Amino acid sequence: MDLKKYAYDMRVLSQEDVRRGNPSGIEMGWELFRQGCLSGQEPLEGFVSGVDWEAAKAEWDATMATQGQREAALAELRAQEDAYEEELREAFLSGDRAQFDAIMAWPRHSQE
Repeated sequence: MDLKKYAYDMRVLSQEDVRRGNPSGIEMGWELFRQGCLSGQEPLEGFVSGVDWEAAKAEWDATMATQGQREAALAELRAQEDAYEEELREAFLSGDRAQFDAIMAWPRHSQE
């Protein structure tokens, strides 16, 4: 999601929120924008910000799905690296140099 594209809309939401008596300022614009993206509806009752909330929600959902996939892939990679480090540690602690060298020599990443 290109938030620069929505920077003006976030400020519009903030200004309306301040006008309604909430002194939180520009940070509230992000929160209101996030609420609109999650719901797909105008976040301030009785206000028309001009944002196409259904399109913003679709973009938000696509971005979050991509982010979730990225985080899952990173978690999987970290788990593989941790398992590899654990194998090396066990071989080292047991004093098995041949096993340690075999683990180090295995072209793990090229075949998995």
